[in-house]
Amino acid sequence: MIKFIFALFIFLSISRPLLAETPPVILIDGREYYEIGLNLDILEDPTGKLTIDDVNGPEWAGKFKKSEKKIPNFGFSKSAFWARVRIQNKASDQKVWIISHNFVLQDHVTFFKKTKGKWSSISTGDTYPFKTREIEDKAFSFKIKPMASSLYFLRITGASSQFNLSLFSPQALMQMRTADNLVSGLFFGLVISMVLYNLFIF
Repeated sequence: MIKFIFALFIFLSISRPLLAETPPVILIDGREYYEIGLNLDILEDPTGKLTIDDVNGPEWAGKFKKSEKKIPNFGFSKSAFWARVRIQNKASDQKVWIISHNFVLQDHVTFFKKTKGKWSSISTGDTYPFKTREIEDKAFSFKIKPMASSLYFLRITGASSQFNLSLFSPQALMQMRTADNLVSGLFFGLVISMVLYNLFIF
């Protein structure tokens, strides 16, 4: 009995990290939008000096922690924050996808993906010119072509930092932004109408 309990303890100790492993985003046919906040691994870098090679290396790769919130919010911090997400495209016929960082007040956002076996990056953010954005969008959006299993990283810094990440097909992103623009147009139209009405009364 003691041997059985000891063996069970060893098994649970070994399997616990496996059970806690962050699930990948699995793309399936017929679905064009995913919230991926709970699919993230997150690492805080108080020094702000870690590079993509550092965080992807053995010393730091094991220090990422599984996200427990759909929108991890770090408030006001001088640290840099890294997010790691794995995307598996095993069933979807959609080749091109878009990762969007939807916190439009993020000062600095750098997105990393593998291109021809090497890490490439795109840097943008609220403090950068609009032309630095890969896609003309109010959010910070990046094109990807996930394979059977692809790994991506984002690094953020700023006066206030959070990971508000979504994954869209290009069609779904266009539809959502069109709906957003319609709502915004109606709102501002109503405001202008009220201003003109009050000026007329005055």
